[in-house]
Amino acid sequence: MKKKRNLLSWIIEFAGRKRRYFSESVVLAVFGVAASFIPYLIMADIVEKLLDGNREWDYYLKQTLLMGVCWLIRITLHSFSTSLSHMATFNVLGSIRIQLCEKLSRIPLGSVLNDNSGSYKNIIVDRVDSMETTLAHIVPEFTANILLPVIMFIYLILLDWRLGMANLLAASIGLICAVIMFARSKGGYELSVEKTKKLNDTAA
Repeated sequence: MKKKRNLLSWIIEFAGRKRRYFSESVVLAVFGVAASFIPYLIMADIVEKLLDGNREWDYYLKQTLLMGVCWLIRITLHSFSTSLSHMATFNVLGSIRIQLCEKLSRIPLGSVLNDNSGSYKNIIVDRVDSMETTLAHIVPEFTANILLPVIMFIYLILLDWRLGMANLLAASIGLICAVIMFARSKGGYELSVEKTKKLNDTAA
């Protein structure tokens, strides 16, 4: 019996068709997130200088400008990363829709007539379109936003293990709150999807 594939395996297969674009998108996203970390390090240095009584205003001006440059780099890299991931995603989604239409043309006419047009529209348009967020945003942004915090956590552990544990505690509390939020929203989300599907079928 043919083994049923899960959603993740399909996403990896589809994303692999534009592997170069997605890889470049992830790399740019990682550097963009890294650039967004630098202003915090600069601010820490500024606070240290203030506590030491440093009155050199030129130093503070240069550091502030440097923080602004870092954020401009962050925005620029994020824009290029998002553009690449969207270019790849739209190509992938287009290929998927073409394959679905080719598959539809091979289905016996009797089977096609048994279902309403809205169900086919839901599969070819809506379900395929729902993959856009995963491929265009989660692939580059989630990867980058997970990788850098892990590196920073390792850095904090090397500095002082107590700093690392305190950071881990805060992350754990945030994760628990997120789990509770998603658990409560599951019913509402399913109801929203069901109503949207009925609305789309009716419109088609």
